[in-house]
Amino acid sequence: METLEWQDSYSVGHSIIDEQHYNMVVYANQLLVCLQSDKEKVSTLQALEFLVEETVLHFQTEEEYMHRSGFSGYVTHKIEHEKLVAQIKNLKRDCELDRIKARDQLVAIVRYWLLEHVLSHDKGLGRFLKSR
Repeated sequence: METLEWQDSYSVGHSIIDEQHYNMVVYANQLLVCLQSDKEKVSTLQALEFLVEETVLHFQTEEEYMHRSGFSGYVTHKIEHEKLVAQIKNLKRDCELDRIKARDQLVAIVRYWLLEHVLSHDKGLGRFLKSR
């Protein structure tokens, strides 16, 4: 299974948010490599925990920008973040039980996050922040 590749089309036009998005792709790839290899479970769980922490930090950053700027989609966007964090946290449990299932779930979650969340929700936020 291939790693995920960052594309310029994922940019939302806000340097801090774009940098965090890029880094999250890097972290997801690191976890994917751990899940595909014979890395010790401890290494895999550490990579997963790092991805969870960075995801939570990133969502907090976005939510702070939304709140401070009066973004009208704040509540809906925050709910979407909460769902994504719950999915990623569930990966930890699944990783402990079944690495293949966890790998497949990670790919599905990250692809959804990139293709749906970033390209629709976050692009709208980026446009809004640029207009301020």
